[in-house]
Amino acid sequence: MGVAVESDREIAVARSAIVDYADDLARRMADLRRKEESDRRFGKFYTTAKVMAILGTGSRQSVTNMIRRNTILRVRTADGHNAFPALQFDEKTGQLIEGLREILQVLLPAAATPWTVLDWLVTPMAEVGGRRAIDAVGDDASGVLALARQDAAAWTA
Repeated sequence: MGVAVESDREIAVARSAIVDYADDLARRMADLRRKEESDRRFGKFYTTAKVMAILGTGSRQSVTNMIRRNTILRVRTADGHNAFPALQFDEKTGQLIEGLREILQVLLPAAATPWTVLDWLVTPMAEVGGRRAIDAVGDDASGVLALARQDAAAWTA
């Protein structure tokens, strides 16, 4: 099944449509690759409603207050939606990882964006045995907090 193209104009229109389709497909594939890389690096994200359920609060205001106090990590998506990295929650208790609040309170005011803090949390660090900071908080919260203070000071220098 094909389309009969008879004039030079029809050929030009058909070529243009094919190029547009190929460009759109290439953009979609690049977006998909970026999303897959982000998923591998940062893990899942929760909505505000999911965070409210996890924390057992019936109020968006309480989550907003946590954001304002820098005691929870919230990033904004490219389209302006709130996203809360799931990695900040303890899977067993459903609460924020013990010791993380203090680290967030140090890093968030100093960081260029909350994404900077998220990147910091998932980057392996030699100072904590090559682990990611988020993975080291549970057994070395004071060490990770000291690293956070050093890096926050460097960010604001």
